Order: sequence, then C-alpha cells, then structure tokens
Amino acid sequence: MKLPLKWEFPGGKIEAEESKEDCLRREIKEELNIDITIHKALTVIEHHYAEFSLQLYPFVCSLHSGEVDTLEHAQAIWVDAAELKNYDWAEADLPIVDEYLNGQQDNNKHMVHSFLMVGQSNMAGRGFLNQAPLLFDERIKMLRNGCWQTMWEPINCDRPTSGISLASSFAAAWLEKNPDREIGLIPCADGGSSLDDWRTDGPLFKNAIFQAKLAMENSSLDGILWHQGENDSLMGRSKQYAEKLKNIVDAFRNALEAADIPFISGGLGDFLPLGRYGQYFPESREVNEALLGFTENSDNCYFVSASKLNSNPDGLHFDAPSLRKFGLRYFQAFHRQTNILGVLDNEEETVQRLEQRPLTAAEKKTVLEIRYASGLLSQYEYEKQSQHLER
Repeated sequence: MKLPLKWEFPGGKIEAEESKEDCLRREIKEELNIDITIHKALTVIEHHYAEFSLQLYPFVCSLHSGEVDTLEHAQAIWVDAAELKNYDWAEADLPIVDEYLNGQQDNNKHMVHSFLMVGQSNMAGRGFLNQAPLLFDERIKMLRNGCWQTMWEPINCDRPTSGISLASSFAAAWLEKNPDREIGLIPCADGGSSLDDWRTDGPLFKNAIFQAKLAMENSSLDGILWHQGENDSLMGRSKQYAEKLKNIVDAFRNALEAADIPFISGGLGDFLPLGRYGQYFPESREVNEALLGFTENSDNCYFVSASKLNSNPDGLHFDAPSLRKFGLRYFQAFHRQTNILGVLDNEEETVQRLEQRPLTAAEKKTVLEIRYASGLLSQYEYEKQSQHLER
C-alpha cells in the first residue's frame, strides 16, 4: 500500500482495451462488491508524489445495487458531501474533492427543489378559481408527463372539480425564503381516497413513487405534503389511523431512499361535522388527534392545524382563501420544523403580499398567451395587450 491510512476514492488500473468507465465498474465491484451508475466525468488529475506519479480519471457515480463490502481496503465509509473536507485525503484526491464540492454548490443553486403532493381532495385542491387572485411565478414548477412546466392552477387535476390547492401558496412562501431557487410540485393526490387506498401495494402509492422518482432525476426531493383523513372519519377507522399512516410514511421514505425527508400533514376542517355531508365525518376530531399524535411520536413529521379555515358551500372542501392560508401554515411547519397549532401572525397580509407580487415582463407575456389560448381573450384584446407590453 503506497499511501497507508490515507483516504482515497475507490478505483484502479485500466486494463488493456478497457474503457475508463468499464474499468471503474469492474474495480468497484472487485473492491467493494457493489454495482454503480456513472453520471459524469470530472477533470483528469495528474499528480507527482516523491516516489511515483499517477493520472486519475474521476467520475461522479451513484450506488445502483448491493451493499458495500471492504474486500481490499481497511475501511470504507459513506459520508455527507459537507464532511468530505474533514478527512485526511491522499494529495492526488484533494482536487477531486474540491471540484465535486464546487459542483454540488452550483447544482444546489440551480436544481429544482421538489415536493410530493399526496392525500385526497383537500390536497389536490377544490378552491374555486374565481375566488382568489392568480398566483403565477416562473420559478414555481409542476410535474406534467414527467417534465417540469411552469405552475398554473389547478395543479392536481384528479377530478373535473379540481381547483386552487394549498401547494401554490406553500411554493410562493418557500420562494420568499429562497428567491434564487426554483421549486417543483409533484401532484399525486386523489379525491375520496382512504388510507387503505394508499396501501403500499396499491396504484396510488405506486404512482406517487413513480412520479417522485421521475422528478428526482433532475430535482432534489425536499418534502412530502399530505392531507387526508375525511374518508377515515367513520366506522371506527380513526382508531387505526396513526398506525396505518406510519406504515405509509415509512414506505414512502424507504421507497424513495429518503429516511429523514420531512412529512407535513394537515388537520381536517372544523366545519366537516356541520356541513351537508356531516353524517359521514363523525370521527373527524379523532382523526385530527391521531394526526397530531403521530407527528409528536415520529421524527421529521409535522402537523398543521386547520383552525379558523372556511369551506366551500359543500361543507367538505376548504375554500380558496383558506387554502392560501393553509399553504402558508404548511410552509412554516416545514421551515421551522415544528407543528403549527393555530393561526399564523399576519396570515392575511402575507397572502396578499404573495398574490400581489409584481409579475416580470416575461411572466405577463406568458399569462397573456395562456388566457388567449384558453379562449379568455379575443384576438383583438390579445394583440392590444401584447402591444402594450412591448412598449
């Protein structure tokens, strides 16, 4: 061993007629007994030690399958990128560490930060589109057909009645704290779904995992937004709510390989037992207690109260103004990493500020084109307003 007790990246010598990538795959398999996926090459390193010289061809890779087994090394460890500088590296490997960390910083700045939307209709959103001003920001994306598009409500089109969702104001609030970033929403909520419908071998769960993994190909999955429980508020189902939810949350984290990802859940509306369909929700209070109890006993799980939020005329779905407030509460739970058990300070003022954000020239043009293409503007009005924007 030429550099004993020094840390280095795994690899080895290229054999005759072997590509650099094939060499790396072979060496990693021989040294660590794992299979890897190679993503990109970094800068070639030439280094001269006192007794020998070498040339390194570094690649950024990820684990494809297997568990690390130190077949040829004294020790092998996984570390967080932020900790790399804390180790005693072989000199030739130090430039690789620097380049990787610099690249990570650039990626973090430009990468979409995504959030998975799961649950039933009050996560999908049933707020009437004509009851709240437009929230439009080119930095807010939504996943459509596996690609990021600029968000336009409704985000989660699970039913013909889909409308405003809490996720839009969540995203707008997130951007106020992260103005130089982009946020992406992954809509997977389904109206009327119960916890049993979200079982881990069912289509809703499988689709959410599939969509999240598509998003994770070019985004950082930062959180899971959950609102569900109306369909488990009768026939004694509330008694099993916390246990079933725990199984689902654990399954999400395992399937997405995100053991510590924040999970934000919201309470059911106080209006449920009093509305037109109140007979179907006799256990809504018990479900809220189960949700709160679950978060108090689970790591990185937070509860958001629906206190003093109002409903549509159906007495079942939150109205648009309330969903704007609810989204703020979800964000504060995520940002502060704590339960939000009541109304936020300056809640209405914050919503107004988000809704009144001046659009950029490009955003104004996009909104105009969408309204024209949707039949909301005549060609005359479209051309007139387009000319006004160009002045």
